[in-house]
Amino acid sequence: MNNHSELSVPSVKPLPEPKFRFTKLQKQRPDLTVAQIINSNNYSEDEIANGLVKLESSPAIPESADIVVAGAGIASLMYALHIKKLMPEASVVILEKSSAPTYKIGESTLSPFSRFSQSHILPIPYMLRLFNLKEGLDFALLDPNGTDVHYQDIGGLDFSFQLERKVSELLLTLKAQRLGVKIFYGVGVDGSESDLASKDFKTISFIFSPSVITNSSIPTKSVKAEVKVAMTNKAKRQSMGLKFSLDSRRATPVDRDIESPKESSGKGFLSKIFNWARNNHERPSSPDINFEQNEKFNKRSSQIQSRTILFDATAAVAAIAPPVVAKPMQIKAKIVGDGTGIAKTLARKEATTEKFDGINFTSYWAYFKEDMNIPEKIIQDWTYPATNHLCIAEGWSWWIRLISWESTERPLLMDYITYLLDLYDAGVPGNQIPSIGSLCKTFDCTYEYIVSVGFVVRDDTLDNFHPPGKTDGKTMFWGIIEKYPVAEKVLKSSGRYTLLEKYYGPTLGTYFTRKSMSYRQTCVAGDSWFAFGNSAGFTSPLFSPGINCIGLPFSYLAAELSVNQLKTGESGKEEFQAFAEKHIEGLRTVDLILYNMFRDPRFFMNVFQVYYSNGLAKV
Repeated sequence: MNNHSELSVPSVKPLPEPKFRFTKLQKQRPDLTVAQIINSNNYSEDEIANGLVKLESSPAIPESADIVVAGAGIASLMYALHIKKLMPEASVVILEKSSAPTYKIGESTLSPFSRFSQSHILPIPYMLRLFNLKEGLDFALLDPNGTDVHYQDIGGLDFSFQLERKVSELLLTLKAQRLGVKIFYGVGVDGSESDLASKDFKTISFIFSPSVITNSSIPTKSVKAEVKVAMTNKAKRQSMGLKFSLDSRRATPVDRDIESPKESSGKGFLSKIFNWARNNHERPSSPDINFEQNEKFNKRSSQIQSRTILFDATAAVAAIAPPVVAKPMQIKAKIVGDGTGIAKTLARKEATTEKFDGINFTSYWAYFKEDMNIPEKIIQDWTYPATNHLCIAEGWSWWIRLISWESTERPLLMDYITYLLDLYDAGVPGNQIPSIGSLCKTFDCTYEYIVSVGFVVRDDTLDNFHPPGKTDGKTMFWGIIEKYPVAEKVLKSSGRYTLLEKYYGPTLGTYFTRKSMSYRQTCVAGDSWFAFGNSAGFTSPLFSPGINCIGLPFSYLAAELSVNQLKTGESGKEEFQAFAEKHIEGLRTVDLILYNMFRDPRFFMNVFQVYYSNGLAKV
């Protein structure tokens, strides 16, 4: 008699039907802007259908909330998600100045983010329908002559994802809204008018971006026709495409090798659009905006809006929003979070930013298409799904393979992501969810693989890479490549890589620079407020601290302390401040250890033993 029971065949879970909520809304309401379509997810479809919500006007911001957060970056969204996991009944409002999730650097994650994703966002099989796999870290040291290669491999240690940041933030936005977090795009916090001093309720002032809450008039047919002809095949998409969602904060010191609107000669198609926007843009007629003559606010609003590029739903055109004179509105909160990154919109009122003593770091990067059919003959295991690093005496480089959704219209991608969330809520196991190809066919989405390549070098070595007087991003990027023959052979001579010109839109350009990036904020917590993510500080991109070592732990702890304060009234400012000081200093120590060990192969071959025994003890 056979005592072994027969193997059971797992039942197949029925899949929910796709809803296409956002593409339907776009077709029904072509007057809506990108921000209005994303903000519509704060409400049910019934509320919208029954006219209970006016999407075409400025969003109805609550008068108060338990927690209000400035900035809808990944640190803010992780903070909100953890708040909702700990205390679902807490009311959380996030205000974001940009019209939609925008381009950001910081694309590689580590296993802590993977674990956070598993518990707070989506399981790994779901995440791989949006993002590329990352499995470990590979390091190769090029000797000072740039010819010999020494290897360190920690592949297999770390399983996570390579993120296209604005897609990850769109995912977290839709997830958080599903949990009841109210996230409003096109609503900028005015730090100078906000009050963090009150002990009972903090008062956060905010303004609406007019280019986000109204489409105003649109350009003439002749201008639209010229725009259509001039756009590349990759950029021929409707206004809801991802490529033109730019960050209007403009606090990030990123070099752009392009002509600014004010310097425009007036001959090109962008110049015509800039001129149209300046001369014909109408102020919003929404009754809940009180316009008045206020010289101080007019100047501040001009700084906010002067570099915003908006591609709205009615025409694929760029609009530079004019200065707007408006009276800030207010929302009261028991606890406030600053997740505005290096803008530090709220935290800068309470503290100063300090650059670290000693060496600092500058990064240069660009994007490439990789031909996987051409073998890499110099670097071992180059195609292994890890983040590759070529280390040099002056610093190091990253090579990150991404799944990019740049050619997909935003409402389509929002429906794609929403369906993944629906599948997860319906309990569909990871091995039964449709493939990425099948999902793309259903939602008319397209993706491609690209590679982010960047170098981070010590500021005291910058003169090694450029001729006198030329320090632009392009010169510096290729100057580093050409100094090291192995790097030159990998990126240029092999024919494996093709530069992607202005891949993330004409305003961002082709080459990116972030100068002297290491800093810390002297105060990151006070009575009922916290600064997390890059609002608290940054060291260097090595080991991806932005999301993994600063964003996630700071957001996690801030959420824990916020919930405890809501429940007990106990302030967590001292604990958070002490953690931040030790943590940022520890990351700085790790950087100094690693950058010095890259300077000699004998040190490099012991880099991870030193890192794990000394560096991690500091973090």
